[in-house]
Amino acid sequence: GEVVDAVEAPPPHISITSPMLSQPAAAPAEPDGPEQTAPAPPPPPTSASSVVPAALAEASGQGQPACLYSGTDAKGARAGPPCLPPVMPWPFAANTEWRADLGERVLAAVTPQIVEEMCEAFVLVADFAWCRKAMASAGAVAALAEAAPLGLSFGMGARDWWSEEHTNRLRIPCSLLACAAPEAFATLPLLGGRNGTASCQGVQGACYELPYTVDRACLTADELKGRLRDRHRLSTHLHLGTASRSGAADAAAGPAGGGTRTAWEALRWLVSSEVDQDRLRSLDVEVDFDCEAQAPRSELRAQVQILERLLRKFWAVGSTLEALRQGWNLVAACPPGAACTEPCIHTEGGVSMARFTVS
Repeated sequence: GEVVDAVEAPPPHISITSPMLSQPAAAPAEPDGPEQTAPAPPPPPTSASSVVPAALAEASGQGQPACLYSGTDAKGARAGPPCLPPVMPWPFAANTEWRADLGERVLAAVTPQIVEEMCEAFVLVADFAWCRKAMASAGAVAALAEAAPLGLSFGMGARDWWSEEHTNRLRIPCSLLACAAPEAFATLPLLGGRNGTASCQGVQGACYELPYTVDRACLTADELKGRLRDRHRLSTHLHLGTASRSGAADAAAGPAGGGTRTAWEALRWLVSSEVDQDRLRSLDVEVDFDCEAQAPRSELRAQVQILERLLRKFWAVGSTLEALRQGWNLVAACPPGAACTEPCIHTEGGVSMARFTVS
């Protein structure tokens, strides 16, 4: 009953847009009392259909205006405030007030406030939305930061669009970090890929026009701290991917290997260090509240606070939330008459905030 993960993106087409953006609503206060769970509404009739049209997402009856999806493909990143029509009729077995409150706080934290004049344009690549003015060329970054730029991509799997675009488009060399057991790491495709040997024009598979490095490392606070140590101000682009803390990778990598909790610990360390935040020029995070772990309210609240604290240093540009909502088929995910599991964190309209990517 939750928003499904986005499928692996095809070779990324570059989309550049320049919408005017609105201000997000202030984060609602969180109640401190006991968990409040409202009874779920009766199941919908079997003839009801809640499939959202491809172009128009109506939010009538919920005190919200209708919104338009900004794309036709139900995948990838979208810049600007996401269009998230409420799930109608309510399909879940419960409607917990504090879960909705936390979900609304997440939405406020990742809803862009940036305006088009500040970016010149938005560049959309796979699951990432970048501000073109901020994603300067390697030469411009080096001149501003007084240091050679570097991309760090935690969670590299079979292919890493993030590092490919940074390398080939922005001419920024990257270090790819894979959370894998030694035997799995030895067979990673990118270990034998094109590594700064020729042009990537017309190449279908993974290809890098500048040399890159691949290391075996999971996302932890200590690992992130070590990678950022001695980096200069505004010299580093950082990608924190879900593959850096997947359950399978954790089991294979042993006690020192990532995990969702250690990934959040790494983010908690980052938001506590202004010096290290200043070393970053951009940040892309694949957010995962790990609903399967059934984290308590206090842990989810602490994770939401981490996202809110990122706003002190970073401007949100875009996310995959809208595309995930657009691609979520209620009838298929929660058939009429079924009482589906409530997402561990969701908006007041029932849209899951459990897993998405934000730039």
